[in-house]
Amino acid sequence: MAPSVGLVAVVLAVGLVRSTSLASDGVKPITAVLDANWRSTPLLLEISEFMAAESNASFWSFVDGAVGVDATTDKAEYDAGMAIVKDMLSQLDADLLRFALSVRFHSPAVQAFQQVALEHLHDSSAKACETFATVNGKDYCSVSELKAALEEATTGETVAPLVYDFDHVFPFTFGAPVSAVVYGRLGTASLREFHALLKPLAEAGKVRYVLRHYVQESVLQARERLRMSGYGVELAIKSTEYKAVDDSAVKEGDAGTPSMAKDDEDEVEGFLFGILKKRFPDQVDDLRKLRAHMVESTNTMAPLKVWQLQDLAFQASQRILTSEPTDAMRIMRDISQNIPMLARSLSKTRVSHDVRSEIISNQKVLQNYGIDSGSSVFFVNGMLLRLDAMDPFRLIALLKSEAKAMYGLSTIGITGADLQRTLAVSVHSAQGKFGVDMRGDAVQYVNNVENDQEYHSFSPYLQQMLYGVPEGHLRRIRKNIFNVIFCVNPVEEQSIRLLQGAHDMINDLTPVRIGLLFVAGGGGDVDAKQHAGAALTRVYKYVQSNQGGRAALKWLANFYQNHELPIEASAVYTQVVSEFGEDDANELFAEDAEEDKMRRLGNRFFQRKGLVALPRVVINGQIVEVSTGKDVRKSVIEACDGMTQPLQQKVYMGEINDWTNLEERFYTRDNIKKRYNGFIFDKDAPVLTLTAAEPEASLSSSQLPGDQLTARLISRLHYAHTSDSESEARVITAMVATDLTSAHGQAMVAAALKQAQRDVHLRATFLHNPSSDASRGAFVAKATVSILRSQTPSVAAQCIASLMEPAASAERDSHDGFLRLAKGVMGFDVAAFEAAVANVDEELALHAQFISQVVKLSADQSAVIANGKVLGPLTEETVFIAEDFLLLQEFDMGLYAEKLLAELKSVVLPALADGETESHARSNLIMKAVSALRTLPQRQRYTGLELKKEHSAMHLQTGGGQFSFEILAVIDPLTQSAQRLAPLLQVLQNVTSVDVTVFMNPRGKLSELPVKRFYRYVLEPSLTFMPNGAVSGAVAAVFSDLPESVLLTMKMDVPQSWMVEVVRAAYDLDNIRLADVEQAVVSNFQLISIVIEGHCSDTETGAPTRGVQFVLGTASLPDRVDTIVMANMGYFQLKASPGAWGLRLRNGRSQDIFQIEETTGAEVNKVDDSALVIVNDFNGKFIEVSVRKRAGKESEDVLEGGGEEEKTGFWGNVLGTGDENYEAETDDVIHVFSIASGHLYERFLRIMMLSVVKKTKTPVKFWFLQNFLSPQFKDFIPHMAKEYDFQYELVQYKWPHWLHQQTEKQRIIWGYKILFLDVLFPLNVKRIIYVDADQTVRSDLKELMDMDLGGAPYAYTPFCNSRPEMDGFRFWKSGYWASHLSGLPYHISALYVVDLKRFRRLAAGDRLRGQYQGLSQDPNSLANLDQDLPN
Repeated sequence: MAPSVGLVAVVLAVGLVRSTSLASDGVKPITAVLDANWRSTPLLLEISEFMAAESNASFWSFVDGAVGVDATTDKAEYDAGMAIVKDMLSQLDADLLRFALSVRFHSPAVQAFQQVALEHLHDSSAKACETFATVNGKDYCSVSELKAALEEATTGETVAPLVYDFDHVFPFTFGAPVSAVVYGRLGTASLREFHALLKPLAEAGKVRYVLRHYVQESVLQARERLRMSGYGVELAIKSTEYKAVDDSAVKEGDAGTPSMAKDDEDEVEGFLFGILKKRFPDQVDDLRKLRAHMVESTNTMAPLKVWQLQDLAFQASQRILTSEPTDAMRIMRDISQNIPMLARSLSKTRVSHDVRSEIISNQKVLQNYGIDSGSSVFFVNGMLLRLDAMDPFRLIALLKSEAKAMYGLSTIGITGADLQRTLAVSVHSAQGKFGVDMRGDAVQYVNNVENDQEYHSFSPYLQQMLYGVPEGHLRRIRKNIFNVIFCVNPVEEQSIRLLQGAHDMINDLTPVRIGLLFVAGGGGDVDAKQHAGAALTRVYKYVQSNQGGRAALKWLANFYQNHELPIEASAVYTQVVSEFGEDDANELFAEDAEEDKMRRLGNRFFQRKGLVALPRVVINGQIVEVSTGKDVRKSVIEACDGMTQPLQQKVYMGEINDWTNLEERFYTRDNIKKRYNGFIFDKDAPVLTLTAAEPEASLSSSQLPGDQLTARLISRLHYAHTSDSESEARVITAMVATDLTSAHGQAMVAAALKQAQRDVHLRATFLHNPSSDASRGAFVAKATVSILRSQTPSVAAQCIASLMEPAASAERDSHDGFLRLAKGVMGFDVAAFEAAVANVDEELALHAQFISQVVKLSADQSAVIANGKVLGPLTEETVFIAEDFLLLQEFDMGLYAEKLLAELKSVVLPALADGETESHARSNLIMKAVSALRTLPQRQRYTGLELKKEHSAMHLQTGGGQFSFEILAVIDPLTQSAQRLAPLLQVLQNVTSVDVTVFMNPRGKLSELPVKRFYRYVLEPSLTFMPNGAVSGAVAAVFSDLPESVLLTMKMDVPQSWMVEVVRAAYDLDNIRLADVEQAVVSNFQLISIVIEGHCSDTETGAPTRGVQFVLGTASLPDRVDTIVMANMGYFQLKASPGAWGLRLRNGRSQDIFQIEETTGAEVNKVDDSALVIVNDFNGKFIEVSVRKRAGKESEDVLEGGGEEEKTGFWGNVLGTGDENYEAETDDVIHVFSIASGHLYERFLRIMMLSVVKKTKTPVKFWFLQNFLSPQFKDFIPHMAKEYDFQYELVQYKWPHWLHQQTEKQRIIWGYKILFLDVLFPLNVKRIIYVDADQTVRSDLKELMDMDLGGAPYAYTPFCNSRPEMDGFRFWKSGYWASHLSGLPYHISALYVVDLKRFRRLAAGDRLRGQYQGLSQDPNSLANLDQDLPN
């Protein structure tokens, strides 16, 4: 009893001293939770999606086990699912699965299937079915009905269903005669029956079996909304400069119930209150009071003097470094997230000399890597990750790709230190877009900007590059800055348009140097009187030689103007005779005419450069897409303009000056090659998995999944190369997949062998892809594969090379003929060949299966698989020639091969198989290692970051698996970055095997508190469950023990693609003062939508299509949301939920003028002029859309007549105004826009609205920004609208990721007032009036609606000058503003009117955003953002 008495005595003593503060012992935490706008998805389905991301085969293996699960709770599903995958995943992948389930990573994928199912059921009779299947457009709810339908379908016509890219299709069933799409939930008896029927049919190739997740709506609605994690919540300390707190009382029962989540820290000043409460359960209330007193006295918010702040970051680092290693990460988290109230305590900490000196020494090293003191950075396996863009969802995706590569490398024997060194080798090019060196006599230059007299008035100085020019123009500088080469066939329509555009640019003195490469075809000698291309090429050369390039181009332009397509050679001859006489014409058209050399030279040059298709435009070595429409000049200028900024930077830095040889500079860049091959340079080419273990020999190849089929093929492959050295490794492996019986296939084999025989780094093998039944068993294919299997590599190379010679065509198609050829090759083993050819059919079948199922080539296509990278598909016109294999070898050698070879020399090879050489084994090791590295994201990896770690770093290692992630963090604990990074590192320790090293990087000499907010990051390492087996909802941001007197404002810190809003909160989250509340402050937020972002441009001009409107929806609701395209990069955004959505141009002028041409990130449907957009993860979607003007609409502008466009869909989230009965807006409606945040200003807003309605006789429509409105206001506004007879609409817009972000909530609100006016409102709103919430309108706003703005896009109210005694507060009267305004008045943003039509026409919004982007980088600029910017 003694301890209890002593404890009570302490508590009583505290009570005597602070009786007033402890009178109320109620705990008042602040909590925030976030739910998705869909119901919690079953965990078994989420696990299946994780497996689907591994591979399609893994998904179906999981399905086989999951259909037998009988689970009634979330916990039972979780346990059953984890048991199924136990033997299917590595330990690292299993860890990541648990983490993925914790953040519900795959819930959007499951919900996407649910949306597809519900859309399908919109007009279906299967709504009452737990599981149903669709065959030939009809739904079947029972297995017996389905079985009958399948039998009937196999005998009649079938209707192919729409199959999405994210659908789960049973392997090897793409050619099945009938498709069955099953909708159901894993773990139900009904789906088990459907699966039992369909799986055998699918395995037999009779049915294409597609499985989509579906949970009956009645079952789903009984589940709670999905509780989210992976986000942050801030409570910023708010300025009390003016009154912002609402004094109205919270209604009884409105406050809500605090979350069950609790702060895990119960230690205060050495007292472990968690343990004390367990030991003294009868003293819990007293212990709570004692803890509250100690927290309040310790965490005082009294301001610090400057001298106390100077060393605060070092003192925080010292506190962390001297804590117990097991507690260090938690302490770092607590310090960083509670800086304002721990600052005074930290200021008393003494910093040791050793810690300070080592930190300063490390900071000098970090500066060499561009990491300044006070910065926080994060490396995973050497990759530098952006903290502002990193969230758990992106991190999981990155860790999964890392784990896949690490596991793949470990399976081939690369482990430990070798593994980390190998990961550091980049197999991705850091270069931008690749180009080709176009120097050569074949290019005929028409002009020379530097020397031609026509350009004498241009500036001779490159410094002129730094000055601006009007839009659509290039800087007039007398230098060959842009060398534009048109590769053309002079008789083809597209080429002719380019030539006419070149002529226009010459006439307009466009400051570009124009070169022409004539590629007229025709082979060697041609008859120019029969070949129009050869004729025109000769004429050009003839006129050029006599009159110059300008005259020659003018001759062509005049000829095209007077002659219609197709061009006839006789017409060219007639024109030449009429202009130059018959004698000159006959000489020019003679077989041996000198002028024909230009044609032959052009043909050879074009082929040698690998440019392939005509026409081509090459600017400074870069191949660019140039419109061949009406305005070639404009398209070329836009392409040149896109290259201007890097040139400006080099001029500014002095790297390029007036004496620089620009042509030499352009064509000797690292990314400019002697030959161009888009397949070799393609950074997005498919990569095959080559590291899988070889399957058991007893398994049939026909049933193997892709990675195992690949492993079996690789184990059987043999190669051809230059020597038979048993130890020399080949770092580049080229697998040539082609029809070995075709002429182009044989030419590609010969080309590969030519390079393999002359270069020691390359080995080649050949896979037969028969294009017909006749070629399937052709002897030349059998012989080629048998030679590789039976002969030494060098003999195989010689023998196959001789076999592919054109002269051997008569011999290679028969067994005896081939042997006559082969016996001429020294070392050829006839007996071994005969044994191999007798058993080659199985190998050829394996080739065909691999090419079809894994490489996914059709019968008439070819490909080169270079160390796992698929270069193709290649057609007869694009097959590789010897120069391409040389380019491949040079490119890969320069990129990674030599470095990787050096790193892997120390790797010990496993025991060699019978007959296997060390050269073959090590070459295979390199090939597989490269394929694994190619699956990694293209990021720079930093190695050799040597920092001292004795005193200034902490090292933590968890797990103990085969390998672990190496994490290095450099942190200033008193930064916003540390507030997110510290909890992330803490969670990662508990997720998987990690090796974490944290270096302190504090900033010294602080003059103010660096972070003025409290912060919580909501993230758990794994799911937790309640006693009833349901997933725990106690996932929340909890702020406890905060000072009661401080005014706080809450803001959600969510991934860029999330749009969230508060849906339940009794208290004003903008103005939280705990002293004014009676109980916990509880807030419930909801993920309203996942943002789809994109760019839209005109296919013809490449210009952004500003003003174009898109709608997003489904077949049943086509106009669910809509948006307007900005001029800034053609940016647009749309709000969506997980699912499959149709994107189309909005009815009206957008659809009348444009049509969707192509997209990236979405699939175009030409039938209904739409694009399919799939949203199935939390990261949103980014798409690029190209549109083309319809015939006859080329001169129309979508912004002209925009007011006539009817509103047919929702505009954002519309509440309570009845859009289904919407009538077109007219000039008789007054549109009023306003923004309010916080209960007090919402009260002001209601008063302002009432004053507008009462003073304005014209109908009024209010527009409010939904982002900041409270739930109370959104609930109240429909009643007010009904009572006072006005319309309203709520709009939302997510701050674009590319626009400089504001961090302070008030400045964000100011930004929304001015930066997005052109895209917040539909085109039919012609004019809008902004009125601040705290204004009272005393006159009819019709006056402003009818006001003549004199052509200006907006009109603001000037500040008054009537009271001289206030001059001291008029900041615009002196300093910068006085100079900038030059006597003009400074205008206030409390009231302004915008002519939206004029605003958009002038691209005013884009100009404002551009000005903002430049000024906002300076934290001291735009103090009053919303009014400083327009001023």
